[in-house]
Amino acid sequence: MAKREFDFKGLKSPQLLMNMTVKISSMLPGDFLIVTADCDTFEEDVIMWCKKNSKKLQWIKDVGNNSKQCQILA
Repeated sequence: MAKREFDFKGLKSPQLLMNMTVKISSMLPGDFLIVTADCDTFEEDVIMWCKKNSKKLQWIKDVGNNSKQCQILA
């Protein structure tokens, strides 16, 4: 299991979700995608994206500076 972490602060949907799709497509099953973003709709967008792409959202948390971070199982 590998963890790949990306900082997408400054990106808004749909660019944020497109970048997540590109990154996770090159990952192996069981790897973790960790994303930090400051988009106002990040939490809702990630929940919807995971459902749409059949990915498991492990957690999402506030990391300060109006940013949130999530971990998704590839």
